[in-house]
Amino acid sequence: MKNRTVFKKLIPYLYRYRYKFLFMVFLAIIGNVLTLIGPYLVGKAINQIHIDMDRENFIFLGKISLCLLFTYIGGAFLSLTQNIKMNNISQEIVNAMRQNAFKKMHKFPLKMFNTMAQGNIMTIVINDIDNISSSLSQIGTRIIVNLLTISIALAIMIYISPSLTLIQMILVAISGFFLKKITKKSKEKRRVQQKFLGRLNSYVDEILTGQAEVKSFSYEERAINKFRELNGAYKENAIKAIFFSGFNFPTLNFINNIGYSLIIFTGAVFMLQGKINLGELSSFIIYSKLFNRPIASISEAYNIIQTVLVSSERFFGFMDLPEDDEGGDRELDLSKVQGNIEFKDVNFGYNDNSPVLKDLSFKTKEGKTVAIVGPTGGRKDYNS
Repeated sequence: MKNRTVFKKLIPYLYRYRYKFLFMVFLAIIGNVLTLIGPYLVGKAINQIHIDMDRENFIFLGKISLCLLFTYIGGAFLSLTQNIKMNNISQEIVNAMRQNAFKKMHKFPLKMFNTMAQGNIMTIVINDIDNISSSLSQIGTRIIVNLLTISIALAIMIYISPSLTLIQMILVAISGFFLKKITKKSKEKRRVQQKFLGRLNSYVDEILTGQAEVKSFSYEERAINKFRELNGAYKENAIKAIFFSGFNFPTLNFINNIGYSLIIFTGAVFMLQGKINLGELSSFIIYSKLFNRPIASISEAYNIIQTVLVSSERFFGFMDLPEDDEGGDRELDLSKVQGNIEFKDVNFGYNDNSPVLKDLSFKTKEGKTVAIVGPTGGRKDYNS
C-alpha cells in the first residue's frame, strides 16, 4: 500500500477533529513567537552590559529579564496545553479505529480465520493501533510548529549575518543527505519487526488456547523452545529497527556541534572586523540552536511517521479484507421445522482449492446423535 493511499485512509479519522487541530496550531504559533523573542532579548541584554553600568542600565536589564521570564513561562504553558489536547485526540482516534476493526472482524467469512493467524489479528487490533496512537500524540502539531520555527529563525539569522547563515545551511544539507539514507532503511526494518511480532503473538495465543493439549501430551519443553526461537527472531529484528532509527539524533547532534564551532570561530573573526557585535553573535548562536532543534525534531517525527505508515498499512490492509456476503439474511420459520435432518450433496471448504466436505449426504432422525470423527488432516468416518 502506497504512502499516499495510507494518508488518504487516515484523513477521515483526522478530519472530524479539524477544529481542535486548528486551535492547537493557533496555540503553537503564539508559543512559537514567544520562544523566538527570547534570543533577541538576550542579545539586547548582552549589548547593554558593560563596566560602567548605571541605574538606568540595571532597570533596562531587569525589564528584559522579566520579558524573558514571561516568554519562557508562556511558551512552556502553551506547549503543555498542546500535548494534553493532542493526547486526548489521539486516544479518541484510536478508540474509533479499534471499534471499527472489531466490527470488521465479525464480518469476515470463516475461512478468513483459518488462513489468518489469530495472533496476527490481535497484533493489528492492539499493537498496531497503539503505535498509531502514540505516534499521533508525539507528532501532533510538531511538524507545523517546527516548520514555523525554522522559517522565522532562518529569516532572523539571514538578517543578522548572511555569511554565518550560509555555513549553517551547508551543514543542514549534509545532515539531510545522511538522514535520507537512514530513514529509508529504518522503515524497512520496522515493517519486518511488526511481522515477527504478529508471529510471536500468534504462537502465544495458540499455546494459551491449547493449554490442556499441551499438558496432556507433555509438549511444554518443545513449546518453550519454539517460543524461544520466535522471541529471539523478534528481538534480532527489533534491535535492527531500533539501531537504524537511533542514528538520527546522534548524526544531527554531531554535525550541529561542528556547526556551532565554525559559527563561533567565524563570528569571532567578524567581530574583529566590526561586521557583527557580541550581542548579535550571541543571538545568532541561540537562533542557530533553535533552527537545528526543529530540524532534529522533524527528523525524529519523520521516523515516527514511518511507524505510523507501517502500522497503518497493516490496519487498513486488515480493514480492506473481503467480508462474508453469503447467508445471514434469511429468516427461518421454526414452526415448519421437523425433527428429521437431511444433508444432500453438501460441499464445504475454507477456500476453493482445499475442500473439507465433498458431496456429503446423510439423514438423521429426531433424537439421534450424529458425529463425523477422525484424526486432524485424515479422512473422516460417518457414525450415527
